[in-house]
Amino acid sequence: MTGHIYAVAEGVLLGGLTMMVQLRYPGQDLALLAGCYTAATLIGMLLLYQLGIIKATAGFNRGVFAATAGLAIGCGLLWILSMFGIGHGVMSALYGNGTIGIVFSLVCIVLAALNLVMDFGFIEQGAARGLPKNMEWVAAVGLLVTLVWLYFEILRLLTKRK
Repeated sequence: MTGHIYAVAEGVLLGGLTMMVQLRYPGQDLALLAGCYTAATLIGMLLLYQLGIIKATAGFNRGVFAATAGLAIGCGLLWILSMFGIGHGVMSALYGNGTIGIVFSLVCIVLAALNLVMDFGFIEQGAARGLPKNMEWVAAVGLLVTLVWLYFEILRLLTKRK
């Protein structure tokens, strides 16, 4: 039951934010572009994974996890500090339309794409170990969360172009 609630909430969030971007940038089809780039990234990373060019080794997973956790903790701390009036300049730079903001968005996109490899590895290992069928939702939710993150980051980058 909670899976259904989560899916509905994520769908409402995804649809709402996409609609807000479409209203702010009418006629630019940024949502369609973000969807196409997200699908292309998924297909490209899956191809690289299937061909063995990128492998979800223990070291790779640790590195991507550490980078993702560092990004989340750093953004979280910056958000908390901003509530006390600290770090607004840094937030403006990271989330702005300047060079730093664009580079930050690109770093987030690359990190989200690398998280796809971790998801593929988890799915492959779960199938190889014969995990029970009721555990498939864990892999599906992980992949879904990564794809939504990737979509939002691509959409955010597209809104930064002038």
